[in-house]
This record gives sequence, structure tokens and C-alpha cells, in this order.
Amino acid sequence: MPKSKKKPYFGQEQEAAVRVFLTASTYTEKHKAYNDHLRAPLNKMVESIIRKYKLYRDDMSFINTHNDTLSFLITKCDKFKPEKGKKAYSYFGTICKNYLLGQLIKDSKTNTQEIRDQYNQLL
Repeated sequence: MPKSKKKPYFGQEQEAAVRVFLTASTYTEKHKAYNDHLRAPLNKMVESIIRKYKLYRDDMSFINTHNDTLSFLITKCDKFKPEKGKKAYSYFGTICKNYLLGQLIKDSKTNTQEIRDQYNQLL
């Protein structure tokens, strides 16, 4: 089976951009690294994770779920340590998936509690 010649959406260029983003000392440097190299790949990653694992939230539109997840990822990306030899792609994907699963569990518990409360009011 021939290998695809298609460029990966999160390759070496983006891995390097993550390092630049994490070590940037000014907002301008961070902003440039994010907008030039990370914005599109991270958007694609979050979108793919939501769709692949069907992690849609009942109380949010797809766009809102996507934006919420991306926002959460950006707040956590500074915890990534490149010196450990791991890939940012894997780390960020795990962050997104775990966040979405946690939100679905939280939503489910809230819905269950609301149903239980309504049932108890009927009795």
C-alpha cells in the first residue's frame, strides 16, 4: 500500500511551533506562533476528536463545544514538557478527549440529578 504524500496537519513544523509558543517571552511571539502554525491544526484536531469519538454535548452546539474545548486546551498547553520526549500532538489530543469525556460525564450526572429531583417532587 503506497504511503500518502499528503502533508500531515500536525507534523514537525507544528511540533516546533509548540516549542516556540511555550518558550515565547512576549505575547506577540506567542500570537505569531499560534496564528501562523498552530491555529488551523489545533482546530482540525479538536474537530476530528469530537466527530471521531462522537463527543457531542446536548446543551451546546458543535461550534460552542469546539470553542470550549479549544479554549480549555490553550489553558492547559503550558503543562506540556517537550523535554520529556513526547509529542505535543498526542498530549493535546489526550487533553481534548479527556476534557470532553469529563464534560459529558458531568452533564450526565446533572441530568440524572434533575430527573431524580423532578421524580421526587411528583411523589
